[in-house]
Amino acid sequence: MKPDGQDQVRAQEDECLDNSLAELASLNEDETAEESIEDLQCTKLVTNIRTILEPEADLD
Repeated sequence: MKPDGQDQVRAQEDECLDNSLAELASLNEDETAEESIEDLQCTKLVTNIRTILEPEADLD
C-alpha cells in the first residue's frame, strides 16, 4: 500500500527531529542552544510548507 501524505509528513518530521537532535549534540561553542533550536524550528517549518505545496506544483 502506498503511504499517504500524513505518513510522509510524519516520516519527514521524524527525520527532521533526528537531525535536529544530532545537530544540537554537536553545537559549536559560539552558538547557544536557544539560537540553534530557533534555526531548526524555522527549517522544519519551511520543510513542512514545501511538503504541502510541492504536490500541487507537480499537478501543473
